[in-house]
Amino acid sequence: MNDIKKELRKYAMPEILPRLKWERNSIVKRNQNIKSHAIIEKSSTDQFPEDSVTIRINSIKRKVFSAYFNGKKKGNSYKDYNGNVVNYHFIEEKLKVTVNCDSSKVSILGDLPDSFDFHHVAIVCDYVKEELFQDLD
Repeated sequence: MNDIKKELRKYAMPEILPRLKWERNSIVKRNQNIKSHAIIEKSSTDQFPEDSVTIRINSIKRKVFSAYFNGKKKGNSYKDYNGNVVNYHFIEEKLKVTVNCDSSKVSILGDLPDSFDFHHVAIVCDYVKEELFQDLD
């Protein structure tokens, strides 16, 4: 099974890594394998980048993180009360995956964007567990 995981990761990581973002956190800043251009400032989830996966550490002590898989932005417009056109953008497809590394529990909420599949979800979650929490055991 590990050989299959390694092969899937080998082919998927070049596609995933450029789209992987990390919300600023002490454990993220200390990790030398995480490039500075991949670290974003803390913000609300609606500010997370489009067509990407953003990792938020919920608890270092309990080894809990969430991976936010965001699709592309879509736009729309409407007329306000004064007749002015107001444009706005939103991300239609979002999937939040929360992983508790200690208990191996996973919570999934939302719609997986078309630009990702569940192999990507599994690979990202394994990668984050190994990258951030492997040395904390």
